[in-house]
Amino acid sequence: MQFAQPIFLWALAGLSIPIAIHLLSKKEGKVIRLGSLRHVRETSTQQFKSIRLNEWLLLALRCLILVLWVLLLSGLQFDQTKNQQWLVVDKSVKNHPLAKKWMDSLQVQGFELHWLADGFPTEEPALGSANYWESISLLRQRELEKIIVLSSSGVEQFAGMRESLPVSIQWITLPTSESRFVAETIRKSNTNYLIRLGTSSADATEFETIRASRGIDSVEAKNILQQKVLIVADEAFEKDARLLKASLEVIQEKLPIQLTIQQQNTVNYKSTSSNWLFWLSDQKAPASDSASVVFYNPKSGSAILKPVSSNQWALTKRLSISTMEEANFTLQLASILIPEKDKWKSTRLHDRRSMPDSFLQSSVLSASTANRIIENHFNYYLFILLLVVFMIERWIAYRKNQ
Repeated sequence: MQFAQPIFLWALAGLSIPIAIHLLSKKEGKVIRLGSLRHVRETSTQQFKSIRLNEWLLLALRCLILVLWVLLLSGLQFDQTKNQQWLVVDKSVKNHPLAKKWMDSLQVQGFELHWLADGFPTEEPALGSANYWESISLLRQRELEKIIVLSSSGVEQFAGMRESLPVSIQWITLPTSESRFVAETIRKSNTNYLIRLGTSSADATEFETIRASRGIDSVEAKNILQQKVLIVADEAFEKDARLLKASLEVIQEKLPIQLTIQQQNTVNYKSTSSNWLFWLSDQKAPASDSASVVFYNPKSGSAILKPVSSNQWALTKRLSISTMEEANFTLQLASILIPEKDKWKSTRLHDRRSMPDSFLQSSVLSASTANRIIENHFNYYLFILLLVVFMIERWIAYRKNQ
């Protein structure tokens, strides 16, 4: 037990006030009923025949009210932490040299070994690590004296609502070694292959595409993505159509995609089967057989390409060289032409990116803040007790006319 503002304990000297009042107060006399005042005479009575405490119950309640009020002002706190220490290890770093060293050393010092998984088991789990933010929240609820976490701090595990790191938890990041892998092999022809190589480290995951005359036996080759693109524009949007076509040609040259580009005028437009329709006109885009549609709509928002539905995007600005450079139009266009989500799933096993220690330290819950949270939680019940005692004291005083 400790106090945040112990100087307020001097207010306990105020207990002498209700004690003095009860010492000087006279006990309520008995009421004697008389039929006549004829034989009653006035006599002088001694004010203080003896000094004694009256109304013990009221005195106790009033002293209790004063004590509870002083405890509220002084910030009474209780240390709720358990005298227990844990070492929580992420399965991804179990073979790290430093992890093995600390596991041996800390267990000798009395730390219990647990694994960073659901329920924090003492035996190594079959599955991988759990979500880090959820784990921090669950570890805080344990209210242990000290918790040391050894983890790779992988980016994928920091998903969801961010949690504050209590001072009782020390998070140590052990980055894993760099990973080099083949992300995918794309077949353009029997003698023309695109091999996408990936390199993942603690800082970033990067990809490089090289050309080869044959694929890699250990990796299944996929046919190159082929897309039919139809650009429909009226006379006012001829420059926009040329810039759009130039962006599509750059994407085809730099990325593993083969585009068949056709152009039409809005006047002579005929609906044809295509994967993408780019409608560059102030007129409303008609219904088409295209799987995906990008249409001009300057009222849709500030982003140059804004998703409207699962297969529709709005082009919110007229195309010009400066506008395209400022908005990274070509990169945004490539991101909708070649969705990377499915490809990224295959590279997650090789992802070595980790959050820096400064990211976690910025979310540390300070000792003063943690104490204030515990203090406020306890003071709530203390305040309720004060109100209950006060109401009881007022009811008894009313009944006894005190």
